[in-house]
Amino acid sequence: MRLVKFDMHRKSNVLSLRIGARLIIVIALLTGVIASPAWALTQNEIQKLLASDGALGDDFGVSVAVDGDTAVIGARLDDDNGFDSGSAYVFTRSAGVWAEQQKLTASDGAANDLFGMRVAVDGDTAVIGAEADDDDGFDSGSAYVFTRSAGVWTEQQKLTASDAAEGDWFGSSVAVEGDTTIIGAERDDDNGINSGSAYVFTRSAGVWSEQQKLTASNGADFDDFGNSIAMDGDTTVIGARFGDVGNLFDDFGTAYVFTRSAGVWTEQQMLTASDGAWEDQFGVSVGVSADTVVIGAHLNGDNGAGSGSAYVFTRSAGVWTEQQKLTASDGAADHEFGVWVGVSGATAVIGAWQDVVDSDETGSAYVFTRSAGAWPEQEKLIASDAAAFDDFGQAVAVAGDTIVIGAPRDDDNGPVSGSAYVFSAPVPIFNDVPLDYWASSFIETLSANGITAGCGGGNYCPEDAVTRAQMAVFLERGIHGSSFTPPSATGIFDDCPVGYWAASWVEQFYADGITGGCSTNPPLYCPDDNVTRAQMAVFLLRSMYGSSYKPPSATGIFDDVPVTYWAAPWIEQLYAEGITGGCSSNPPLYCPDDTVTRAQMAVFIVRAFDL
Repeated sequence: MRLVKFDMHRKSNVLSLRIGARLIIVIALLTGVIASPAWALTQNEIQKLLASDGALGDDFGVSVAVDGDTAVIGARLDDDNGFDSGSAYVFTRSAGVWAEQQKLTASDGAANDLFGMRVAVDGDTAVIGAEADDDDGFDSGSAYVFTRSAGVWTEQQKLTASDAAEGDWFGSSVAVEGDTTIIGAERDDDNGINSGSAYVFTRSAGVWSEQQKLTASNGADFDDFGNSIAMDGDTTVIGARFGDVGNLFDDFGTAYVFTRSAGVWTEQQMLTASDGAWEDQFGVSVGVSADTVVIGAHLNGDNGAGSGSAYVFTRSAGVWTEQQKLTASDGAADHEFGVWVGVSGATAVIGAWQDVVDSDETGSAYVFTRSAGAWPEQEKLIASDAAAFDDFGQAVAVAGDTIVIGAPRDDDNGPVSGSAYVFSAPVPIFNDVPLDYWASSFIETLSANGITAGCGGGNYCPEDAVTRAQMAVFLERGIHGSSFTPPSATGIFDDCPVGYWAASWVEQFYADGITGGCSTNPPLYCPDDNVTRAQMAVFLLRSMYGSSYKPPSATGIFDDVPVTYWAAPWIEQLYAEGITGGCSSNPPLYCPDDTVTRAQMAVFIVRAFDL
């Protein structure tokens, strides 16, 4: 027998939430605990967004979407067209400031429609789900398309399923890109009771037409296929949070990738968690960006029951493979990390709406960035004015350098009025070093420590070879710190006159005993010669331990560095220090005569000086 689960979509739960909100405000008024909000921006919190007409119980922030300088925020329990009819708000950014552009409501909105339960935006098109609309029977659902022209949004068309039926919840998830929108109907019954489906609509000459209905190839009773949808180009991923993997009603959860070819969508692959467990609800949230999919499993129990997790999958040659499981570094029971996910390029944002911060269940979100095929946690986001039961992180969205996070139970405009917060997403420091470049984290660490400002024009030139002059500057800053300025040059080397740009650094390098130059008679340094990997081993170890340091004898670790090779002891000590693993592990090679690139140098220096 399937257990009945609490579901924030249900009208009965929505009603109890609203009644609870009214009780809260009565108690607050009697006890005098309502006060004017006071908050300050955190380091990367850009702005807090509130509805201009926000009111008690609106649930503003229950859904969020962002594209470029436009954000859409859902307020499913707003009452403009009747109790809990719902609305959505469009905000736009100008000169770094977000302002409300327009409030959207359904032209035929009615009580309990929950318009704004889900929102999506792409350019000048927004799609708003109203899963509890009753056009084709109680809770059959609908979705509305709005378009913007000259800064004004107009309802373009109302969408309903061609085979709509009572209780389908059409509009329980929405996605839009260009002239295509996909609408989830998680309680559709094609493959069994509440098995779920999704509908593809396309626009031609301003008119939207249903193109195709999508269902899971192995859909079954109560899967809720379509509870979450994300789309990027010709790829869409659809969650089925109650999908069963091994046993009937195990609720491990599943997700399905569909791809479009010649206008037809075909199921490409079903995704499941490698370590899925009973009632994880893998698929409760999904995100896709090019060949990367992120899927939330908010009830996974790695850090305690209901702590939650998310999974990253990548596609190669049409096959999706699980790349990494993400959990919060400070995860704990009932935090529900993964309740909502978003991904854009090399940045993933994961909501944990029940996270406890400073003893209060305020909610949070976590940012992960991809580097060298791994997804390390970069930062945890918390509202600057976080308060208990705000549900910050219930909804998240990320696009480019912008993150939007909903807090639908924030109280600025009254209990459960709701809010949303805009944060800056991680962006590359250098134009030519994307976040997912293999050495990105090392290069950015080098920059953060003042060792380099790049090669000019906002670039780092990671694949350029390192010259002996550049190396002198890098290593001297590593030895003495970023604020170090060497004494004026005196002209020690014939090929580094006092007017040479790095002459003072080269001479300090010599004074520190790190180098004797490339020739003694005449005295030359060869500043424009490229540094080899063998030379770098010597320079690094002398920089670390001083000019008198001598490494142990070589034993023959690398096949291309025999014990008789001039720099063999230095290379093997660099390996022993964990600064390099060589250039190949099978066979074990070091490539001693290869030139060092600026990217490789960043890795060497960060590891050598423990930056």
